[in-house]
Amino acid sequence: KINSENKKQAGNILDKLPWTEITALEEVDGNIWVGTTRGAFMIRDDGKFNYYFGERWLPGNHVVDIEAGDAGSVLILTENGLGKICFKAMTLYDKAVYYEKQVRQRHIRNGFNAGLVAMEKGKVNTGRLRDSDNDGLWTSMYLAGEAFRYAVTGEEEALQNVRESLDAMDRLFTINPVPGVPSRSFERSGYIEQLSDPDRWQHSADPEWDWKATTSSDEAIGHIFAYGVIAEIVDDAAIRDQAIDLIDTLMSHIVKHDFYLIDYDGKHTTWGRWHWDYVNNFPTMVGDRKLNSSNIIGMLQTAFHFTGKEKY
Repeated sequence: KINSENKKQAGNILDKLPWTEITALEEVDGNIWVGTTRGAFMIRDDGKFNYYFGERWLPGNHVVDIEAGDAGSVLILTENGLGKICFKAMTLYDKAVYYEKQVRQRHIRNGFNAGLVAMEKGKVNTGRLRDSDNDGLWTSMYLAGEAFRYAVTGEEEALQNVRESLDAMDRLFTINPVPGVPSRSFERSGYIEQLSDPDRWQHSADPEWDWKATTSSDEAIGHIFAYGVIAEIVDDAAIRDQAIDLIDTLMSHIVKHDFYLIDYDGKHTTWGRWHWDYVNNFPTMVGDRKLNSSNIIGMLQTAFHFTGKEKY
């Protein structure tokens, strides 16, 4: 930096930058913007940087020039064309609505909150919905979010979203032959080789559907979290009763089978283990020991709170 009055260097030379091969320099709305051969960055007041690199931000990474744009935007000319970085202030609610719209348009698969993959350069109409090991867990997070939304706003749309995804979660229990164990996911039959982890998929009694086995502890805790939220704050009696029944269904299986999740082959799943012999086998400072202990206690407390059954 150079002092504009005496033209002398002010402070040390800044060399800890996102990239040091500088091609452009511009002040925009009081902020210093730097163009490089590998993207652009803005120097923040705290000495850190906002770094813009790759096609998410720029049509090319070799920056030629930077100028101020309209409405506080920044124009960045690259060797592949002109990019425009826009800044928009919004409330937390506005941001939530923005993402909610994206979820409903692009990410609902069989009631699950699913990933959109294989897009060509970010063009959403070229992507496809993908199954996941954690369809139940990610949908639990979405389900709880919609329950919170409904509790605050009373919006019927939020309640319908809860109903739809809760039915998908419910079906994870009924599409496989093991009482009380949720599948990881389910999908139309005939596509196992195209799904992730083909060896974990099993045929359902319904020839139209397949389901995914080897459910894990993080799936289970996600289920209990979402059902507990619904049971606590959603005032629709049918949905609340459904959530409590699912808590009881899953936890009954775990208690009955000595704190294991038992798969279709009669063996416990790789990660569905909370039995004290397994948990206490870890050294006291290993995270799994603490995590599995706190999870099973929280799951049992939740089940007892909503069912009143002494076995929990």
